[in-house]
Amino acid sequence: MNSLSWVEINTRAIAHNIKEIRGILPHGYKVAAVIKSNAYGHGMIPMARFLEKEKLADYLAVVNDEEALSLRAAKIKLPILVLSYWAEKNLPELIKNNIELAVYSIRQIKAIAACAETKHCLVSALKIHLKFDTGMRRLGFAPEEVERVIAIIQRVPQIKIQGIFSHFADAENEIFTKHQIEKFRKIVGKVNKRVKIPITHVAASAGSLFMRDGNFNMARIGIAMYGLGSLVKSGKLNLKPALSWKTKVAQVKKIKPGEKIGYGLTYQFKKAAKVAVLPIGYADGYDRRLSNCGEVIIKGKRCPVRGRACMNLMMAEVDKSAREGDEVILIGRQGRQAITADELAQKIGTINYEIIARINPEIKRIFK
Repeated sequence: MNSLSWVEINTRAIAHNIKEIRGILPHGYKVAAVIKSNAYGHGMIPMARFLEKEKLADYLAVVNDEEALSLRAAKIKLPILVLSYWAEKNLPELIKNNIELAVYSIRQIKAIAACAETKHCLVSALKIHLKFDTGMRRLGFAPEEVERVIAIIQRVPQIKIQGIFSHFADAENEIFTKHQIEKFRKIVGKVNKRVKIPITHVAASAGSLFMRDGNFNMARIGIAMYGLGSLVKSGKLNLKPALSWKTKVAQVKKIKPGEKIGYGLTYQFKKAAKVAVLPIGYADGYDRRLSNCGEVIIKGKRCPVRGRACMNLMMAEVDKSAREGDEVILIGRQGRQAITADELAQKIGTINYEIIARINPEIKRIFK
């Protein structure tokens, strides 16, 4: 736990972003709020509680069984879908907690069937979402496996197919995305000849722009819900970043001309200066690659990071007005200045997802 650093989440921004996204979806579409990986750094449990209380989502989507079970332990009642992997040993607990599972291999179907035959697995109806690979080349059945998969599942009466889904490889590539949509439509058509499926979903945040018809009925929204991603850059939606990351100045030091600073002495001051020592480092999620190129905001002014970011500390050059205890903006706005996750990502050649998802989950999240 870092007692001098915290993350603030603007709940109005989250609600606004969901409303914006719902506005481009066909009427009646369900929304699955993707809160995997600590809600992309925003705090999974408090985010789930907020979404449930405000009735902003129809589903919560997580990456694995452990995340799903932790939500149920926190008394979250919304439907929960595990999008990716789960351990067979946890099936009894997952079934008991009414958690819906992605299924993408025959082995998983056999594991569910075997579990249903044991006294430890009290399953009357386990809801699953069949995942098909339409071009991402990650998890999923091949399209040509449709008939075989359905035939095997229909031999296990305890399994209820609640949904079918896939995932876009490049939602900004309109040609390839339309190719995936058409392939997915054919899969859904084949399945519906054998059994009626309540939910079909293929679009994540960026893919929502392609959902103009009624062939599918749920969208999974992740990065856009948090006010980041390609939908923001496109200008087609007015999305607002919800996350701010802050800390406080731990100490202010005077530096003499010619002095070097930090591990490896990678920065040398040409003239007298002042630096603020900040209680944040790469163990907290502030990427070491931002050494000597990142900036923070103190008293409404941009202050360059000097020297290498350490595990738990880093330094920034400040003017004479800086004082111990001053608030420091790592991501967010102060006065007229703002630092975004996109800006930090661009500096180090990554994506905004990584910048926010790697903020240490032990840092306190404050929902405002």
